[in-house]
Amino acid sequence: GYFIRTCLQAVLKLAQHAEKKRKIFALNLSAEYICEKFGEDIMKLLPLVDFLFGNEQEAKCFAQHHLNIDVCW
Repeated sequence: GYFIRTCLQAVLKLAQHAEKKRKIFALNLSAEYICEKFGEDIMKLLPLVDFLFGNEQEAKCFAQHHLNIDVCW
């Protein structure tokens, strides 16, 4: 996730390369501010992501800001 804020194009190229070579691509949400400010970029990557990691707060933040899901846990 942190690399998205510095160079989305590099992360996209890496994800596309992994898909082309039939390799697993994992992404970590990394921090709540990444989910808030770079959620649209994460959404662009999701079709290429095999495993998405994040803690409870990051998942809640992402769901609320970019999936319009009201999460109450």
